[in-house]
Amino acid sequence: MQVGYSSPQAESFRSASSTGYIGNAEHQLRATVEDDTLRLASCFIRHVLYFESPQDSSNMSNVVEFRDTKLRSFATPQLLEQAINATDDGGLCLRSKNDTNDFELKDNRVAILEAKRKFQWLEDGKPTISDECLGQMTCEALQSRLINPTSPESVIVIHATQHYLCFLQFDISNQYIREFDTDSLSLSIPVVITPWYDFSNESNKKQVVLNLCALMRWGGGAGGERQCDVSLALISCI
Repeated sequence: MQVGYSSPQAESFRSASSTGYIGNAEHQLRATVEDDTLRLASCFIRHVLYFESPQDSSNMSNVVEFRDTKLRSFATPQLLEQAINATDDGGLCLRSKNDTNDFELKDNRVAILEAKRKFQWLEDGKPTISDECLGQMTCEALQSRLINPTSPESVIVIHATQHYLCFLQFDISNQYIREFDTDSLSLSIPVVITPWYDFSNESNKKQVVLNLCALMRWGGGAGGERQCDVSLALISCI
């Protein structure tokens, strides 16, 4: 399995960041339990989902909500020696109003959340996503496509670390899914990442809000069908 990645600003994947210099010693001191990171990210995301456009209306037929439940999934490709085991930390789900005006679950993986207690690597004061962490998120994105092959080709992962957050877009084509677990697979999985956003920075928080609002529009589009290009969700890439 090959993963090709790039930042939206034509820099290397490892240097994409809106943060200033992060000292390693200070970062280690701030490291707490992973649940603290998850709690901060989930509270912020919930606030945006509740009060920002397009979900600030009382008349909604499709609603994107925060999913607390951690989803665990397995796949056992014939060509691999062991199963692919992926467990996320929650995410965004879609509920649609039915004939009885109840909102029923339609899509459990509009976006996937992956939280870490600290950065795995700091390079010249800039946060780096390690190969191990990237591999974990790739497996989670791939699993979401294998479970539902008719789902959109792009999978969004929201990655949170302490008070930092970024968005990753994994483009897993239908052809990749068809060729997966065959000897003929030669495709890679392109990945685009936004800069890291710092919740202690006001302009960074606004960028997170804009991205989440775009995800709401994408995930809860007309009839719950995602018609638009998911790249529009990563508005900071433009």
